[in-house]
Amino acid sequence: MLGENLRRMRERRGITQEELAERVHVVRQTVSKWEKGLSVPDADLLMAVAETLQVSVSDLIGVDAVQAKSIEELSVQAAVLNEQIDLQNRRMARTTTIAKRAIAACILAVVLVVGVGVAVWFAVPSSFTQITVEYEIGGEVRQAQINVNDHFGRLSAGYSWPSEDDEIFGQGDLLMASGTGQPDVQLLLHGVEVAIENAGGKVVRISSTTS
Repeated sequence: MLGENLRRMRERRGITQEELAERVHVVRQTVSKWEKGLSVPDADLLMAVAETLQVSVSDLIGVDAVQAKSIEELSVQAAVLNEQIDLQNRRMARTTTIAKRAIAACILAVVLVVGVGVAVWFAVPSSFTQITVEYEIGGEVRQAQINVNDHFGRLSAGYSWPSEDDEIFGQGDLLMASGTGQPDVQLLLHGVEVAIENAGGKVVRISSTTS
């Protein structure tokens, strides 16, 4: 009530917060706190503000407030209001601290879960198998590879071959067989063999290494 009355009466008089602060010898931030209800002026300041705004102290405090008849009563009332405001601010600060701690705990829990998941993922044994197909074409022996990665029970595969044989192995069906999902290694190998035979070549040897 005091804060709203103070702002309304100050604006009615056409006085800025800076001007009021200067007249009662406080800083502008103090007047701002009064108007926001974050604090109240003591008895002397309350009387100075009322005099500056040319209103009575009772009008400034509000009709719902106890009518103060002396500086002593005003001092007691101001002290009680400041204590109530301070208690409310401390409660809000504790609530904010608890909320921040709860948020921090949630973030930490998420980080731990993600971290454990990543650790488990990388802890699972994985293997890499390279199948080498040696083939003869045009009187020259060359090599093509099928690379198979097995991680966490999921297979992924790809090919490598000499650049001069792109036309032999760069077939849509062959490349699609090595895409995502669970590729069939035997089907991949069969595709390479068929591509070599269709190009007029022959398979010389097939070998594999696993690491």
